Amino acid sequence: AALSAARRRAESAEKRANAAEEAMEAAKQHHQQQEQHPGPSPESEALQRQLAEATAGREAAEKEREKALRVLQALKQQIAESEMEEEEKLSWRVEAEVRLALDEYKKSEAGRAAPAREEVAATARELEAERALRKGLEGEAAEWTAALEAKDAELANLQLALGELAYTSEVNACGQRVAIYHSIMCNM
Repeated sequence: AALSAARRRAESAEKRANAAEEAMEAAKQHHQQQEQHPGPSPESEALQRQLAEATAGREAAEKEREKALRVLQALKQQIAESEMEEEEKLSWRVEAEVRLALDEYKKSEAGRAAPAREEVAATARELEAERALRKGLEGEAAEWTAALEAKDAELANLQLALGELAYTSEVNACGQRVAIYHSIMCNM
């Protein structure tokens, strides 16, 4: 509430300062016209008074504005300090609650720790057994892979030999045909 009141006073002072500046501007323009047309006139004197009043009003409004700004700054500082104190209180409370919850958790975990340790040990034993089984299976797989590769090599050799045999048979058959053809041609 005090902050909004200080803001309203600062805005009001600023409006009065702006109005005073406008009056001063009007007086300056009138003064420039008077310089072009010298001579005292009642209008000129009235404007001079208005100018003096506007200047005084502007100065008063500026002082009030500065005062309102100082009050506003002090209120902001007070609010910031109050917020910081509240944050510290809240932080302390949260830390205390967290410590309490952590202590309760540790106590409850201590009661459950023994069965959990036994379960971990049993799981570790099962894991070791599975690892041993896996190593045995990997060894068997390696043996089967080696046997399969040996059979593949034997099959490749047999296919090569069969190909050579087929080629040799083809060459012999072709040679016989050539010999028959040659003997026919010679007998003719």
